[in-house]
Amino acid sequence: MKKLLIALLSASLIACAPTVKESKDTHKNADYYYKIGLSYLNSGNNSQAIYYLSKAYEINPNNPEVLNALGIAYSSVKEYKKAEEYFLKAIDLSPNKGELYTNLGVLLAEEKKYNKAIWYLKKAVENSEYKNKEKAFYNLALIYKKLGDNLKYEEYLKKALSYNQYFVNAYLALGNFYISQGKYEDALAVFMKAYNIGIYIPEVYLGLGKSYYYIGKLPKAKYYFLKARRFAGDNYFVANEADKYISLINETIAKEKEEKIKQQQAQLEKLENVKQIEEIAEEGALEDIIEVKPVKKEEKREDIISSLENPDNTESKSSEETMSKKENQNAVEEISFAKEKKPEEPEEVEASIKFYVQVGVYSNKNNALETVDKLKKLNLEPMMIRKNVDGKYYYFVIIGYFNSYLEASKFYRTTLKPNGFRGIVKFEREKG
Repeated sequence: MKKLLIALLSASLIACAPTVKESKDTHKNADYYYKIGLSYLNSGNNSQAIYYLSKAYEINPNNPEVLNALGIAYSSVKEYKKAEEYFLKAIDLSPNKGELYTNLGVLLAEEKKYNKAIWYLKKAVENSEYKNKEKAFYNLALIYKKLGDNLKYEEYLKKALSYNQYFVNAYLALGNFYISQGKYEDALAVFMKAYNIGIYIPEVYLGLGKSYYYIGKLPKAKYYFLKARRFAGDNYFVANEADKYISLINETIAKEKEEKIKQQQAQLEKLENVKQIEEIAEEGALEDIIEVKPVKKEEKREDIISSLENPDNTESKSSEETMSKKENQNAVEEISFAKEKKPEEPEEVEASIKFYVQVGVYSNKNNALETVDKLKKLNLEPMMIRKNVDGKYYYFVIIGYFNSYLEASKFYRTTLKPNGFRGIVKFEREKG
């Protein structure tokens, strides 16, 4: 469908192009032929462009604009010798026109005549009247890259941006160069500058994604890769690159999560008693393998509790694992409280532990009752407990009691979670 649209658009451009009226006035009007030729040149019809520009040249061979347009037209069809001839004639007639030197420099670079190309491009940037110096600096950079001079490649790309901070090609070239050199912070600075001044294109999003990826900030990297993928359109290179990196990020996150689970399991298997055991991730990061044993008289509870409360000094949840408000609309409210210190019990009194699942904590009694009703519809027997926390009453909805963490956690995983309820496994001590 898109190919057909392009074909029809080309046909309409040709149909709408001005036609030549064969009259004495028209034949003598070089400017008229030049404008028709330029119109065809801009539309990509190089054959018609060369025809009408040549007619303009026959009438007025000393017009630098006509000569420059002919040089561009012949460059487009890769007739480099003719193109160079017209550019040189234009320069002879208008030696202060920087654009002519740039166009000839680009042509010579295409022919791999790099030294001559550099000479003409430097002449262009030395011209104080040249308004588009960034183009000459950018092409100088490309030539030095071909010659393997990375220092000058970087230098001239920066020069191009210093003359025109909105020059997209220079941002992309410089940012991707830094990525290829492993200078990821520098790459991020380049792409972020482009983004901050309003250059919102898929290539910039892709560059930001790669920069963050190699720095190690995977959530941010994924965000920009998704944006690049979304706006790529027919740019298959950007789309494929974004897809590749998104897959790599997903694999990395999955492996990291799996490794964290293994570490947490290894740590918790060593514990013989706990003050509080909670599930670590919303998707049930802990496997239900732990059963708590009674406290032995000779053990120090303070040491056990301290080792549990801060097992590895790392955050267990990434930003992508945190539940959004939208996901929690039908789930329970979760509030963290300052834990009240219980008075120490005499060592000779042993405590038994009973486990329960805390389904939710509410400041509003009606909300708590609503959750209780939902649980009862599943033929469960929830309890609602009212507690004073820092001078304010809250309503705790729990289900219990169970003889072990294993039993409580299994009940949560197999019964509550599949029915849309979220909760944590807790316990309380009971004097024997």
